[in-house]
Amino acid sequence: MKKGFTLLELMIVVIIVGILASLAMPRFINAANKAREAEAKNMLGAIRSSQLRYYLENNAYTDVVGELDITIDPNPSTYYTYTSDPGTGTGVVGTATKTAGYTALTDYTITYAGEISP
Repeated sequence: MKKGFTLLELMIVVIIVGILASLAMPRFINAANKAREAEAKNMLGAIRSSQLRYYLENNAYTDVVGELDITIDPNPSTYYTYTSDPGTGTGVVGTATKTAGYTALTDYTITYAGEISP
């Protein structure tokens, strides 16, 4: 007596696994995008804090992220590009702009008051 699985049984298992994977994939993508956006908000907070410290030391704001006292690379992500803004008139201190190809992500700005908005 032979033991094992028939080709039909294996095909059914593969189809079921494929269906389950296709149902779970959008949730994984959504969770990854939320993590990327959280990184952008965190980096904007660092830019804001550094911009406020820079003002205390120099009596002016800067529009160059590299001049800020940020301990991490100003553009640590392939998903966002970070810029600093002196906030003249707008109050915006930093911007996180999504890079090309990541249309599901949201652009964010942060003000001196710490308000983050899309």
